[in-house]
Amino acid sequence: MTESEIQKLEGQNGVKFPLSYKTFLQEFGDGAYWLYGRQPMDSATRPFWLKALRPQTPDMIPVDGDNLVPRDSLLCLMTEDSNGGSWCWLTSEPDADGEWPLAYYEQFEGKLFYKVATFADWLNILINNRSEVIRVLDKEGKLDLG
Repeated sequence: MTESEIQKLEGQNGVKFPLSYKTFLQEFGDGAYWLYGRQPMDSATRPFWLKALRPQTPDMIPVDGDNLVPRDSLLCLMTEDSNGGSWCWLTSEPDADGEWPLAYYEQFEGKLFYKVATFADWLNILINNRSEVIRVLDKEGKLDLG
């Protein structure tokens, strides 16, 4: 994608994408379908906010147990993976460089798990393991992914 295409999408969504994601879009293209077998990424041209994807969720969602984040701030990297969950950016928690952390939304518990600091970190887990990121992180099986 070009810088102007990305800027247009940012304007439409009222956000400024993290540099790591913008670099991915510029170098590799828009979205990815089933990377390494079962890890989708939705097109940036059709973004999904968790509030639209799962309108029945409460206004505040627990992340890794204790902290709460506003549902309205969760932008989904994918609408749903093979486990029925979604990786979501926590747009309300940018770091000093404007990078957003991601966490895995598990729809049956209605919670976010396994917070990852940046999209680049998430992508590194994917590339280094060639497997769904959630399966790599859920080694103890607390999400019962099967």
